[in-house]
Amino acid sequence: MENEYARQDAPQQPAGLPDQEADPGVKALTESLAVGFRFLKYVMIALLAAYALSGVYWVNEGEVVIHSRFGRILGERGAEVIEPGGPYFALPSPVDEVVVIPTTLQDVAVDTAFWFWETQEDEDKPLEKRRIAWTLQPGWDGSLLTADKNLVHGRWRVTYQVIHGRRDSQEVPAARLFAVNVGSADEAGRLVRTAAEQAIVRVVGRTCVDDFVRGRIDNALVAKYVQEVLDGLHTGISITAVSQRAYTVPLTVLRDFQAVNEAQSEKALKIEEAERSRSMRLNMVAGAGFQKLLEAIDAYERAREKGGAGEIETADARIGRVLTSPDVGGSVAEMIGSAKAYRTQAVEFVKGAAERFSRLAGEHEANPRILENRLLQDTLEQVLSGDVKKIYLPPRDDKTIYLEMDRAAMGD
Repeated sequence: MENEYARQDAPQQPAGLPDQEADPGVKALTESLAVGFRFLKYVMIALLAAYALSGVYWVNEGEVVIHSRFGRILGERGAEVIEPGGPYFALPSPVDEVVVIPTTLQDVAVDTAFWFWETQEDEDKPLEKRRIAWTLQPGWDGSLLTADKNLVHGRWRVTYQVIHGRRDSQEVPAARLFAVNVGSADEAGRLVRTAAEQAIVRVVGRTCVDDFVRGRIDNALVAKYVQEVLDGLHTGISITAVSQRAYTVPLTVLRDFQAVNEAQSEKALKIEEAERSRSMRLNMVAGAGFQKLLEAIDAYERAREKGGAGEIETADARIGRVLTSPDVGGSVAEMIGSAKAYRTQAVEFVKGAAERFSRLAGEHEANPRILENRLLQDTLEQVLSGDVKKIYLPPRDDKTIYLEMDRAAMGD
């Protein structure tokens, strides 16, 4: 009975189906599915772990980070900037957002906005040897308009930086402003380039073409205008430098401008040579004090034109003071020294002659005959001294005397 009831309670194998324990194919399929499900479970666990760990990040040197969650910046006011280091953790996007802000110097090139179109082959050639397009094509050739309504071309480079620690007037960190109002380094480059192009148009629009082709462009003013735009947008970006990489007039008139520049350079060179020659000559004439002497002479000439006796006397006295000052040298000083020496010599000669005359006058009053004979002898000695031929003639009543002399013997 028990065996009968046991057979009735056991599950009945459907008729026509093979025994599972006896079929190896079904068994292999079951095992394969079990392995696949286990592998899929491990893969899902690994993906969940990678997803969870994807929020781990490090901040490199030269960068800072602003971390926000659902659009709200984390961290207390003034301490929201995350310094270089790590690891830091953020929930995966879109829950958290990490904005990486470079604090090193960045630059953008304003190369094509105001430059003519050129092939790659022309880029390596000097401007004088490039292909000349006789007209500028809108959309291809960029240009600028100067204050005197001339077209020019130029290239600039703008250097900027998000200065870590800098704050605006509201004490908001520059990095926070950058994260909120800019968002990325690429967007910062586009923003700086656009602001720079506007500023360049403004500055070149008030610059003459002569100054432009000589590179006299107020790049500091360009930087100021760009900074004003960036500060107005609260970007946290600071402009550090604006430099001009290239500048030229359109190639169709380049040679004409170069000819003018060469002529002006030659003119400046000749003026410089003339100034140098003038200074050298004046130094030779009057030494280091030539400028004071010129000013004194000019004042004297102006006084003579006015005709005032007092002014002429004052100007003349001024010249005298300058001439006797130690600053005056050169040939003027030599002539003044020679004149002073001659004056001293002449005065001493006159003094000596006056003293001798006074002495001889006293002797003449005492014994005029003796003095006259002595003076006559002294005169004869002076006249007949040296290589002199002496001819003695007897006294005669006939005052007419004929002398036959050898010209060669007497000398020329």
